[in-house]
Amino acid sequence: MSTIKLKGSSSGEAEVTVAAAAGTPTFTLPTTVGSANQLLKNSGTAGTLEFSSNLTFDGTTFTTKDTTGSIDATKTLTAEFRRDDGTKNPRLQISHNENGSIINHTYSTGASELMFEIGQSEKLRIQADGHVKIIDGDLVIGTAGHGIDFSATSDAGGATSELLDDYEEGTWTPSGTNLPTASNVSGKYIKVGRIVHAWWQMEFASDGTSGHARIDNLPYTSENGGPYCGGTAWDYRTSSTLNIHVGGGSTLLYWYHDDGSNALGDHTKIEGKQFRACTTYRAAS
Repeated sequence: MSTIKLKGSSSGEAEVTVAAAAGTPTFTLPTTVGSANQLLKNSGTAGTLEFSSNLTFDGTTFTTKDTTGSIDATKTLTAEFRRDDGTKNPRLQISHNENGSIINHTYSTGASELMFEIGQSEKLRIQADGHVKIIDGDLVIGTAGHGIDFSATSDAGGATSELLDDYEEGTWTPSGTNLPTASNVSGKYIKVGRIVHAWWQMEFASDGTSGHARIDNLPYTSENGGPYCGGTAWDYRTSSTLNIHVGGGSTLLYWYHDDGSNALGDHTKIEGKQFRACTTYRAAS
């Protein structure tokens, strides 16, 4: 066994014992005095230590001056365990600290929580009851196909997925094939998961085109293989309706005859009419 003794400036000493091995163990301290709070590091020479010029520890916070590292001296990341005043419940606080001060938050007695701060402002908290509270910001899904998983809930017999993986809302301008001249054209849509709700309006002139009438550009491609979506479009001028149908695996919406013939609607069925409709269908993805 080998022993190293470190003596204090006036009295006392500490011993470091090294197991016996071939040769003589060596413990070499730096030959110069480092700055306050500096730590020792491996110098790169076997058996030799030196003071670190970039990493310091003041008894509370580790700080690095190396801007290529994970901690910047001007933006210190601190993590500490501490207790709320008057309680016995510890809290882990992680703060992004730019000027050396940390905002202290007051919590109710008995509440152990995990909180995250950025720029002295709390952004996220995991509460004692298990709820996650976003103080400021959005929950951003970083990869397509992921979302909010409801698999802990009960299911219907034919359930195939419990993942809510999409939400979107926006506008679209309906256009199509074999349509009379259109005006007052507009559209909006909301997509929740794979369900698309498309609101639209079109006012048609009586200028006689030919062929079956359809809208070509629904906001999303529909699911192929059915069951397909049917519905009605309401004519604002006459307060009557016409049947409509969303094609499978496409962005097409067709007008149908209202005489029970199940035939595609001729252009004459929509000339001079002003339609309002909300078409709901299942998207392919």
